[in-house]
Amino acid sequence: MPDVWGWVERVSWLIAILAFVVGLPFAIYQLIVLRREQKRIADDLDRRPKLEIGFFPIRNENGRNIPSSSLEVKPVWVEGRDLSTPIIFQIACCNNGNRTAREVLYNISVEAGFELTDLTEDQRKHVIRSPITGLYTWVQKDDYVHVRDIAAFETTVAVHRGRKTVDYPIEVSYDYGRLDLNLTLKIVGGETKPPNA
Repeated sequence: MPDVWGWVERVSWLIAILAFVVGLPFAIYQLIVLRREQKRIADDLDRRPKLEIGFFPIRNENGRNIPSSSLEVKPVWVEGRDLSTPIIFQIACCNNGNRTAREVLYNISVEAGFELTDLTEDQRKHVIRSPITGLYTWVQKDDYVHVRDIAAFETTVAVHRGRKTVDYPIEVSYDYGRLDLNLTLKIVGGETKPPNA
């Protein structure tokens, strides 16, 4: 009988050595796969949207869409009125990041001497008076702005006579943060027309 137990011991050692030889490469492979998956998850978590807000025209710098932070407008005033005729322009939101921005909310304040005019019925529903600043604020929303995409919306404003510049404070919030900026309308020249022209 002692000879049988010797063989059992030898076979158990042989099985342990084989399990080690076969199992070690498999364990190393599993570690490599796990490391790749963790790196993929870390890279995915590192991706962020990078929003840039401004006026058209948009210039391309090193593959990034950069809207203008100021816009020159030439208003037309009717004699006897302090506000200009409506000026139509567009505001653009460019996503230069590497992830889609979701639930993008724009709060566009209307500074004194700068009034939203000729709004559509849908646009009028989104204008509120801010309890903090007392300024009229236009609230606009985009469900998402994809990577390298441009979301734009049109607005119509009137400018008080005698203004040289008008600041356009905008607060943007989205799923990865917020952005506060000032855009500027520069009043260039302008003309006055008689009331019936």
